[in-house]
Amino acid sequence: MFLNGKGYCFSISEEQWFELFYLRQRNLEEASISGLTKLWNPPFPQKVLEVGCGSGRFLCWLYERGHVVYGVEPSKELIEKSKKRLPPHIEIRNAKAEQLPFENGIFDVVFFVFSLEYVDDPKKALAEAFRVSKGSVIAILFNKLCLHLWLDRISGIINQSPLGRGRILGRRDVQRLVNSVFRFPVFVRWITCGGKNPFLAPLLIIRFDMASGILVMKKDGFSVKPAIASNVIIRTRQEGFLYERSFAFQKDGKK
Repeated sequence: MFLNGKGYCFSISEEQWFELFYLRQRNLEEASISGLTKLWNPPFPQKVLEVGCGSGRFLCWLYERGHVVYGVEPSKELIEKSKKRLPPHIEIRNAKAEQLPFENGIFDVVFFVFSLEYVDDPKKALAEAFRVSKGSVIAILFNKLCLHLWLDRISGIINQSPLGRGRILGRRDVQRLVNSVFRFPVFVRWITCGGKNPFLAPLLIIRFDMASGILVMKKDGFSVKPAIASNVIIRTRQEGFLYERSFAFQKDGKK
């Protein structure tokens, strides 16, 4: 659902209100991290990108857990603010989500944390995120089904706060956008958090993984088993054959 056809970029004062008042006072920041770890909890450090990183709130959390972090933010003012809270070696580039200044497939995961609702073109933003990732994209969104969100939305429109300026994207909305980008299957996992049921939970976290498969030989032929794409290649033995999980269907580890 769109308020208008364009995106929106937070000012410093709006970012401060969103972070200090809206997220923290309502425990949404804690709820989002708790929900995220149920869908993404890698056993080793990963190279990650946050699109629309704002003042670096989520990048700090990622960095503290040992990940190699990068950020993209269209507001130069917010980039300067993020540099004050992040180590100097962390790279944050001034760019839009629809044109990411990175090579193909260099990040393990690309994150949208309360930013996909505010980009100019969500479809192009998701396509770019998949282009620069090795297969995984995770979006933390406001839950379209939450009744409280609609009250906050109306209040945001009246008071001209950031909550009234973006889109409201549900799970099916985002999944349709992803399906329109790719012709091949994309695995989807999602969770609502911050409440006991989808109508009270204010947050929605969606993880998309580009499809891959394992070709399994059998006595009477073969079958393809789906696998979630990952930067880790996992080899398994079955019926005397060695199989690899990767981005293409293959039979014996040879591309």
